[in-house]
Amino acid sequence: MSGLLRQELQRLLAGKKTVVLGIGREGCGDDAVGPLLAQRLGRGDRVTALVAEELPENYTEPIRRLAPQTILLVDAVDFNGFAGQVVLLREEELTAVSCSAHHASLRPLMRYLSLTTGAQIRLLGVQPDACRPQTALSQPVSETLSVLHSLLSHGETEEETSRWTP
Repeated sequence: MSGLLRQELQRLLAGKKTVVLGIGREGCGDDAVGPLLAQRLGRGDRVTALVAEELPENYTEPIRRLAPQTILLVDAVDFNGFAGQVVLLREEELTAVSCSAHHASLRPLMRYLSLTTGAQIRLLGVQPDACRPQTALSQPVSETLSVLHSLLSHGETEEETSRWTP
């Protein structure tokens, strides 16, 4: 992750009540990165993670009840990067065409959550290597998952940070 992207994520999370919504399909290779991250994070003091899998729209009411200041949608996103690379996108930065591995667009969900919660909302996209049924995470995405878990649960170390710099 570039230094600017890491700083933006840290600024977004700093001392704020955050919901992480894990989107994707377990058992389909790198598409599982969102749900796996949410499972690992669970519920903490400042971060609550929800495993939405392929139905993130079904979690709008639980998210509203949590009254977060920040919402991160985590999903495998094909943005023509290298496997394991991360992007942090605002609603207006999403194209009308699908960039998520399995959703027409997350823009309507992001807009709705913004209007109903007042939270800052971002899509934390991880470039997949492969999203084939009955496969595990690729090595690059698995490493990214570990770094994201560390960052979101308790901050990151300099060693972990070096994995993000292309």
